Amino acid sequence: MNNYIIQFPENLKISLKNSKIFFEGNLGIESVSYYPLFIKIIDKNKLEISKISLNNLFYARTIINLINQAIRGVDSGYKFQLNLIGLGYTCKLIDDKIELKLGFSHLISKKIPSYLKVSCFNTKKRKQTIIVQGSNKQKVMEFISLLQNLKYPEPYKGKGIFLKHQKIIRKQGKKV
Repeated sequence: MNNYIIQFPENLKISLKNSKIFFEGNLGIESVSYYPLFIKIIDKNKLEISKISLNNLFYARTIINLINQAIRGVDSGYKFQLNLIGLGYTCKLIDDKIELKLGFSHLISKKIPSYLKVSCFNTKKRKQTIIVQGSNKQKVMEFISLLQNLKYPEPYKGKGIFLKHQKIIRKQGKKV
């Protein structure tokens, strides 16, 4: 594997500075560093990655995946849905904070980072839903895990903060 070519949409602007690639799209700016590899812009919408050898193959694949994530992030973004499952679990947006009621004796308030867009609403089945959007997948998932750690999905009663398609294996309770 000597060279690898990545195509990207023409509406993205790409620049190379100090061994970093900057991607600018309609959802923001992302950057990826690529130190031991050599990257150049071929056409308006193609990047060529060279100096890939067996010694740095795994590193090169990681950089290629990070570049693809950055391209998708600034072009269409990442959107994840969280469901609050449990009696009385609610969420509210107040200014730049999300306020959660998760069955504790107090409300839990978390600050929403400026690079994320968060919305809360009820669905038809009376589930509270939180949608988290952003251009950087790692930062979006980091915020989601911060919210999930407040009330992680519990295997006995099936309550907690779940990702949309997350399934947990329910355990049998105490036998009488």
